[in-house]
Formats: sequence, C-alpha cells, structure tokens
Amino acid sequence: MNLEPYYEFGAIIAAIIGGILTWLFPSILKKKQMSFDQPSFPTEFSYSVHRNIHERLSELRIKTNAARTQVVQFHNGGDFVNGVSMKKLTCTHESVTAGVSGMGAQMRDLSISMLVPMLGVIIEDDPKLRILSESPEAMCKQVLEASNVVAHCVLPITQKNMVVGYVTTQWGSLSKLDDLDETAVQKEMISIRDKIQAQLSLQKAKTHK
Repeated sequence: MNLEPYYEFGAIIAAIIGGILTWLFPSILKKKQMSFDQPSFPTEFSYSVHRNIHERLSELRIKTNAARTQVVQFHNGGDFVNGVSMKKLTCTHESVTAGVSGMGAQMRDLSISMLVPMLGVIIEDDPKLRILSESPEAMCKQVLEASNVVAHCVLPITQKNMVVGYVTTQWGSLSKLDDLDETAVQKEMISIRDKIQAQLSLQKAKTHK
C-alpha cells in the first residue's frame, strides 16, 4: 500500500495548524499579559501625590526631631437642621517616629467649631514653636495632650487664598526642644508646607481635568 499521499496530506494539515497557531499565539500571549498588568487607582486618587506628601512629612519630622507630623484638611460634613453647611476636619496624612502612636483615629470628622482656638493659630500663618501648657484650655488642647503632645508648630495650607487645612509638627518631650534651632525649624516648616500645598493643588488640577 502506497502511504505517500497520506504523508503529504498530513504535512499539509500540520502546516495549516502551525500557521493558525502562529497567528493565534501572540494574541493569546498579549491577552495574558494584559490580565497581569499592574492595577491602577481611580483618577481622583493620585498615588504619587499622596506618596510625595508622606515623604515630605517624614522629612520634616526627621529634620526637626519631632514625634509626629501631620496634614489636616477641612471638608464638608453634611448640613445642620437650618440648612447651614457643617464644616469638619480630618487628619489625612501622618508620619510618626518609632514608639509614637498615630492620631488618625482621633482626628477624623471633627467639627471645626469645636477647635476654634486652633483656627486662630492657623490663620496667624506663623510657624513659631508653641508650648502646649501655655495655650488656653480648650478641646483642641485636650486632644493634643491626650496624644502626649507638649509643643507644636502649625502653618495653614491654602488654595486660592482660602485656608483648606494645615500642616503641624508635634513634639512629645520638652527635652527634644533643648538643642532645637527654632529658626531652622520655622524655615523647614515653611519649605515643607509649600511643597505639600503644591502637591494638593496638583491633585485638584488632575481631578478637574
């Protein structure tokens, strides 16, 4: 029996199947690659912006030998019965040194009206070092004391001449202030605040594209 025709036919079929696989395989690989692409965040959440803010806060904390640095932002929080908008504040970014607890849980959705003395400090736009024991009795002082803060610096964050939050540096021990160059601390506060302010403005610009 002559099997040569069958061999030829088999070779033709093999060539056709090989061609089909050559055409399909890159497409399959491409789909596989796409399925393993790195996930991305929603447009309004800019990972690079938040990473940069955290890096700036850590830089500020280390350079000032502080226990904690924070960015606190103001936001809407519903309406009162009479229709007036309720303003609140939340700690959105924080850097703490080893052994120091964060204040994120305590500084969440707090009514701004309960922290009026702090608002007065913020709008002064003065990065001077403030000893907490010398501050008037108020809820904001109690919140800081509960987190073992003995001294702090505060600067406002503004956008289009409107205060939208603040940057703060906090110390948990008066001994940490002994060798501190207050002028250098003030310059560092202003520099980092300006950088963070720019990052938040960048995030807003990306959100409204």
